Amino acid sequence: LRDVSQCSSHLAIRDGRDIIYIARVSAAGSRINQVSVGTRLPVHCTSLGRMLLTDVSRSEFEQLFPNERLPGNTPGQLHDREALWQMVQQDKARGYVIGESFFRHGISSIVYPVYDRSGRVAGVVSILVPSDEIPQSDRERLQNDVSLAADKISGFLGYLSQAS
Repeated sequence: LRDVSQCSSHLAIRDGRDIIYIARVSAAGSRINQVSVGTRLPVHCTSLGRMLLTDVSRSEFEQLFPNERLPGNTPGQLHDREALWQMVQQDKARGYVIGESFFRHGISSIVYPVYDRSGRVAGVVSILVPSDEIPQSDRERLQNDVSLAADKISGFLGYLSQAS
């Protein structure tokens, strides 16, 4: 994915209320301060986490976040549980997330789900790039690159897409 997109690429999974980066490949000359494999971040603070939450039911979501106010006090962070739920439902309907400075100002991400053989979201694959480096004309191509990578990984996990 990195070679095709020329963007830093990541694979992450969810562990409770955290995402864990399990693989990453930096783009050549990337100016983005990368996370390391094994880094844990709050699921509600990242676009990768939002996509990972698309597979949880409302009751599971409320068990993860029992309080109306979401934990943390990072500037620009989403604090309202219901607002997060609504964003996750929109992400689920869309099938991907494009995060514009959602976690870190000036960083854009394109995130697609990776499915296991049962059709559950097993993880996510993403690219990151400084916001000013993604020309609008390239977004569709980059989305396609990430989507194809997610489909390929899903296939390795035994997922058979509806289109097959």
